Amino acid sequence: MIFKKNIEQLKQFLWRNKYMVILTIFFLLVRIKISEAPLWKTISNFSLGTIIFGVPERNTAWAEWLEFIDALGMSFLASLVFLFVSVTLPNMKKRKIIRNNIEKRVNIILEEIESITIGCLAIYQSNPKAPVKAFEEYNDKDIEWITNHVKFDKRICLKGNEYITGFQFMYERAVRVKREVDYICSNYLEYITADEQNILNNLLESVYLEKAATRYIYCLQSGQIKIPEETMNELRKNSPKMIGVGEILIANGIVENSDIKNGVELYNTIKKIFVLQ
Repeated sequence: MIFKKNIEQLKQFLWRNKYMVILTIFFLLVRIKISEAPLWKTISNFSLGTIIFGVPERNTAWAEWLEFIDALGMSFLASLVFLFVSVTLPNMKKRKIIRNNIEKRVNIILEEIESITIGCLAIYQSNPKAPVKAFEEYNDKDIEWITNHVKFDKRICLKGNEYITGFQFMYERAVRVKREVDYICSNYLEYITADEQNILNNLLESVYLEKAATRYIYCLQSGQIKIPEETMNELRKNSPKMIGVGEILIANGIVENSDIKNGVELYNTIKKIFVLQ
């Protein structure tokens, strides 16, 4: 995995500097062509190789042009070495540190995406039919068992010394995911690729995360959870269209198969695109 990650980073570096790479190769080929050193036997056995890499006849316009390009190329390569040592190398180190920070936050995001569902299954683990495989390997059968048997609206998740509802637990995990994504996009946007930015945006707009963040609010608004009157008054002020107890809000609190399936797909895509250790 580390090797794959290094290869991916090298590809990204070369692509960002593709024009310099092309010029470097061109100038090196010119240097080889005007060099007095004998051609490799493998190259000299081919007429095309001799034409391309053969030394041009001296005191000709073509030879003069090649010498000018070679001098220009050597200056370019010297500047490139200076630029690499004084600017590129420090920036690469800086980028590596920042990428490590990004990956730590992405790993937190993955843990929380997984925890939104997995964290509600602890008290069901003694059931022999409950899913025991990793979240990223969930299939339709595993997801269907969860939506049919897990009581997310009950106090099934341990938080500190007390149990909270599955909906509240999902809400808190979703809030943290959004916070981590916002932090990456606000502080490290120039250090992530377009594909990485797109998948983070897709995560923020996903059904999985949106419903995890809103089910708890719907339950509060529908009166399924006992809350103080002053809290209800504030909810009414900030949500004028809130229904005290309504079928619409209750329906929005249902965990569906497609929601969890969307979460599994996002989890796997994020892990693939960011090439994490």
